[in-house]
Amino acid sequence: MKSKIKNLFTANLLFKLAGLILSILLWLILTNVQDPSITRTITVPIVYDETWLSEHGYIATYKPSSVTLQVQVRRSNSSRVSAGDFSANASMQEYLGGAINEAPRTTKINLVVTRASNATYIENWSFTRNQGSYVEVIIDTVKSGTYEVNFAVSGEMPEGYTAGDLASDPVRVRVTGPTSAFSNLAAVKAVVDLSRIDPSDNQSALECELHMYDGNDRMITNTDLTISQETVMVSVGLNQTKEIGISVASYYGEPAEGYGCSRFDYSPKIVEVTGTKAALAGVSTVSIPRALLDISGATESMSFAVGLDDYLPANVSLSEGEPPYVEITCEIEKLEEETFEISTDLFSFAGMEDYYDYEMVTKSVPVVISSFRTELDAFTPEAANLSGTVNVTGLQADPASRYVPVSLHIDPQYRPADDIMVEILISERDDVEKDSAAASSDASEE
Repeated sequence: MKSKIKNLFTANLLFKLAGLILSILLWLILTNVQDPSITRTITVPIVYDETWLSEHGYIATYKPSSVTLQVQVRRSNSSRVSAGDFSANASMQEYLGGAINEAPRTTKINLVVTRASNATYIENWSFTRNQGSYVEVIIDTVKSGTYEVNFAVSGEMPEGYTAGDLASDPVRVRVTGPTSAFSNLAAVKAVVDLSRIDPSDNQSALECELHMYDGNDRMITNTDLTISQETVMVSVGLNQTKEIGISVASYYGEPAEGYGCSRFDYSPKIVEVTGTKAALAGVSTVSIPRALLDISGATESMSFAVGLDDYLPANVSLSEGEPPYVEITCEIEKLEEETFEISTDLFSFAGMEDYYDYEMVTKSVPVVISSFRTELDAFTPEAANLSGTVNVTGLQADPASRYVPVSLHIDPQYRPADDIMVEILISERDDVEKDSAAASSDASEE
């Protein structure tokens, strides 16, 4: 029996061994055909140890975030492969580029990639063609600086209010980061949105974000710099607004002989000012002294620019956008003369007695008027409000006529060049006796 069992294993041994080998080869062939090895590409995040850098005053301004691996695995296990099957670690102390003598500089850091112990289904792995067992990082020195908090104001104040003084708490903040990044940093500003102001508070405080700005006043968004805090409290003083008038009464002095000021005007006549409620209560007009507007001896037009801030009360200032000056113009023109024939119907007697008759013998008189050419061209007695008064107070009746002066009344832009005389006749009235008229007058007075 034993001999039969022995013969079973030893008889035709070479054929049996060949059959075994053939079976194994067949199994391998079938396995590779039905479940072949495949290669997958996976991306593994890199974990950096930067302790050494921070302890020695350095910082990495650029470092690759991941490494790409080629992983060999059976097709049946392909879905099991993930980035979690590997760990990628780089210690900044183990740089390959030698001592850091100047920064920023690019240097090579050892990269250690390890397969997880439970990922036994991974047959093999390697770096991709353009990657090796190191990463290139950029290292710079660390710098810190203190910056005063400025303000970037946006939004609109509630109607009737303007922003007063702004103050931040704290006043200064510290900025830290790579030395090379400081070249673009010009200011640190708190972003103040005025639309968040509550007008019921005399001193409104807002929590405002801090941002960094470059020399062109553009916000820096992509930087390795960090601010010591993200926000600050900003106190915003509240001012009210008010419209006030500008008063410019006149000019000082007179132009040269034969000249006059044809037009006197100024702009603006109303401005908006801002200040505390108490400060605005006492101001309604800003007056410009006429002594500043000296046109003495002028033969040509003159202009004056007077700063308004100099004549505003304390704690009151011009609102944003208001002109800082009042522009005053005095147009100087040469005077001309022209003669007009004026009817004496425009003249009246003053100081008449009831017992006399008064007759204007002169029917018209020539009147020489001095003014500017445009005014002379437009002259009419009615437009100039021309009238005259002949004062006959105390004059007695006389069969002969006499000449008396006329007081001419006319708009100021017209100036009579000469005195005017008219011929009048005063006679006694036949129907009224002097004594009885006087008595009647006395009785009426009593």
